[in-house]
Amino acid sequence: MKLKLYSRLLAAIVAYYIFVAPAMAQMTPAQQKVQTLTDSIESKRSYRKEQPTPVLGEKSREGAGIRSDTAIVKAKKRIKSWNQDLDTAVIEQALPDSIIRKLMDRHAVFTSFEILELIKGTLEGRLKNNGIYIPRDAETYDELVSLNALKGNGILKESLEKIHSYVALQELYEELARYIHFKEELSSFERGIESNLDQIADQSNFISRKEFSEYRFTETSRQVLKGINIYHDNDFFCPVINRDMNYTGGLRLELTTDLIKIRLFANTFLGGRAFRFVSKIPVINFFSKEIRRLKIDNISYQSLFYGIEAYTPYLRFDSAGTALKMNGDQYASLAKLSRDNSYLNDRPFAGIAYVGRAKYRINQMGTVRTRGEFSIGILGGKIGEAFQSALHRDLTIDSPAPIGWDKQIANGGRLTINMSQAMEIMLLSKENDVFRHTERIKGYQGRQNLKDWINIYSSIEGRVGQQATYAGAGLGFSNLNFKERSGTQMVKNRPGRIFNFIFSCEVKYRYIVHNSMMEGFGWFRTREFDNDGTSDESLSKWTLGKSIINRNMIYTDLFCGFRSIKTMVFCNVNFNSKEFNGRAINPERTGTPGDLFNTQKIYAFGRIGFNFLM
Repeated sequence: MKLKLYSRLLAAIVAYYIFVAPAMAQMTPAQQKVQTLTDSIESKRSYRKEQPTPVLGEKSREGAGIRSDTAIVKAKKRIKSWNQDLDTAVIEQALPDSIIRKLMDRHAVFTSFEILELIKGTLEGRLKNNGIYIPRDAETYDELVSLNALKGNGILKESLEKIHSYVALQELYEELARYIHFKEELSSFERGIESNLDQIADQSNFISRKEFSEYRFTETSRQVLKGINIYHDNDFFCPVINRDMNYTGGLRLELTTDLIKIRLFANTFLGGRAFRFVSKIPVINFFSKEIRRLKIDNISYQSLFYGIEAYTPYLRFDSAGTALKMNGDQYASLAKLSRDNSYLNDRPFAGIAYVGRAKYRINQMGTVRTRGEFSIGILGGKIGEAFQSALHRDLTIDSPAPIGWDKQIANGGRLTINMSQAMEIMLLSKENDVFRHTERIKGYQGRQNLKDWINIYSSIEGRVGQQATYAGAGLGFSNLNFKERSGTQMVKNRPGRIFNFIFSCEVKYRYIVHNSMMEGFGWFRTREFDNDGTSDESLSKWTLGKSIINRNMIYTDLFCGFRSIKTMVFCNVNFNSKEFNGRAINPERTGTPGDLFNTQKIYAFGRIGFNFLM
């Protein structure tokens, strides 16, 4: 056997070298590749010829048709289960299979769940006109059914008291409110379903008070006056650094409320798609999931406020125009300086009074919150001088009189509009932060190995207005998380306590585009003109040049507060780098342009405030 096998193998090798090898040797490498490719194509053609030839598209169309019909049947079955009060003929007439198939072909949809989403998104008018209800979340709908919330018996209270998740309650409220909106004829239940909605709202508010400080779901909370917040700023509160200059004092009274929502863009392109578009920008794409959760009408509250701010130079003059003694420094040799040319040597007087509205929002997870403000005020009016004069008479009694307000920025008054927006993002926290399991809303247990007083966050802010225009970012630390601290600095009491304490530290960087309080009235640059051509009021005569303004500023804020029952007292100190640069005045000569009295590198002011919950 072995001999026969070897002899056959030897014969094959000899035949190869005699007949095949010479032919292959005559072919170039390129010809060999072409021959190999040709053989491969011919082999595939022969295989296809041997296979049975079906009618074009017969099997694929038949399978797709069966699958699509099955998906449509399943989708309609779910719709009928959600609308048992409607005749099935109404549903069939409003949602014929032909229209659904066209939508499926156009959008490449195959499953029943995709069909339901497609119907909700494209046939909203048909659904509304025929009273056909499709829930946003089937699980939430099933929960409403199990609670008998879709019936008019109004006996939810005991069942709702077992639900301690604010997120779950909010979902129940939104779904039931949408159900009532679609099923307007259900008023025949003698407002029983509306009563159920009110009970969910009450339980939601109860849980939110335990979980958040001041923030409430805007659809359930209707409190007219939530709280009163007042604070006073003064550099007198920093005696070590205080020299009674720069930002010398301010006052703000703020009333918080659940009303005055003014949700102009809540249900528009700007309120939805644009917000999601911003979240896709590469710079903040990492936090896009958290930003998308921060809905325009999510957990929030509003406020109305009135405020005053006053800014002054370092040098003071008496009524005769003589330079006064300041902090132990005698400027007797500078007596030749008068109030008329002192603007050459220091920052100008500036004052503003304003009214406005603020919006404070936080997402359900407590990982992202925002603060937006809009204000209208008068820059250069009488309020700055009157406010500072009162402070010097009643508070800083030994300081010199603030003479020189007649040369303030925009003296006589200019109308100002200012808008600001800030966003804070929790980077590290025991309860929740943007880096860990934030998508598991119901099951997340937090960072168990982290202390609850360690909360690190970042901030992004911007402001555009005729007082100041800037952009900045910062990093902060606090012993309380966002849920426990509201935007107006009210903190919530922890379970079993009637008091709570807070401390925080934050460092911010700001790029100053324009500061009207030093450079003259304007949005992005000084822009002043005399409207009637004769009066010189409202034109700034005492300004600092752009070349000496420090555009890059660093701010450090130290904050502490104490709450007991419904009252909170807080204080904080703000340190900032110098706002402008210049040379110091030589006491042996009079001042010249570019020489400055105010050369302090670090400036500080303090704030004392009170919050009262209603």
